[in-house]
Amino acid sequence: MTPGTLLAWHRRLVAAKWRQPRPPGRPPTSEPLVELILRLARENPRWGYVRIQGEPRRLGHQVGASTIRQEQGSIIRRYIAWRNRNAENRDLRRIVTRANAA
Repeated sequence: MTPGTLLAWHRRLVAAKWRQPRPPGRPPTSEPLVELILRLARENPRWGYVRIQGEPRRLGHQVGASTIRQEQGSIIRRYIAWRNRNAENRDLRRIVTRANAA
């Protein structure tokens, strides 16, 4: 074993010990990008996730189709829940309640 090998092992050990832990999961999607995704989905109901993914990519934003699918689902669910709480029409409230339960 050479001194260089021992020093390399020590450097790796110290680097692993003092490395800051990374937060789990992907970083959150920025709010303006989420708004753009939802706007594209509302204005173009026949577009799929991959097509919606391509538009922000042209503007230089890198976002996956699965992220768009997740963002749309969670944001749309939040909107439906908000609309359900604020709905004055009882029939609408009943319909939305059923949709949330499904």
